[in-house]
Amino acid sequence: DTVVFDKTGTLSLGEPHLVDAESHDAALLARAARLAAASRHPYARALVRAAQAGGRPVHAAESVREVPGHGLELETPHGVERLGSPAFADPDGAEAADLGNANAAGTAASLMVYRAADRQTARFAFIDRLRADAGDVVAKLSTAGYRVELLSGDRALAVQAAAREAGIADFMAETPPAGKLAHISQLAQDGRKVLMIGDGLNDAPALAAGHASMSPAGAADIA
Repeated sequence: DTVVFDKTGTLSLGEPHLVDAESHDAALLARAARLAAASRHPYARALVRAAQAGGRPVHAAESVREVPGHGLELETPHGVERLGSPAFADPDGAEAADLGNANAAGTAASLMVYRAADRQTARFAFIDRLRADAGDVVAKLSTAGYRVELLSGDRALAVQAAAREAGIADFMAETPPAGKLAHISQLAQDGRKVLMIGDGLNDAPALAAGHASMSPAGAADIA
């Protein structure tokens, strides 16, 4: 009776592109891409593509640790490098990083932040369009009597914009894997039968907790 969608790669195409790629410092972009190459997350892959398009060869750094729902971390002799959500990679600048970043159509962008070992930072904004039939699917589910929700680890502005475009009234943003699991579990405790739809590493616990679950064919293996 309840359908819960993840956003990136599920409601959206999962094919984000880096906004104003040419405006970024090429060296910082290449360093960030070394971490991104260790992940299958759509934004990480988009960052690698942007670096390669700028003529920079990208070789994945060794011993990169993926922190589900937050980002990537690499310990080096000079300090820790991070790439991921603003709160994870650069907590001190997270609030400033969330001020704006919208494209011409008014769709809020998603953000990743890279923090080098020497604490230099770079902020990367991505646009990922919703699937063309997302709104129609949501409308048909709602008309059929299902409660529809959007549950995402992405930042609030981006999730709010996606929910508005898809016609979903109930949504949660900036939700880590544990939070997704807790929400699905709470819905079950409330007596709801939840269909969870997701495609990524971050969705795996919630997918396992759903009464039923679905993933696109191109989803991460763990999903």
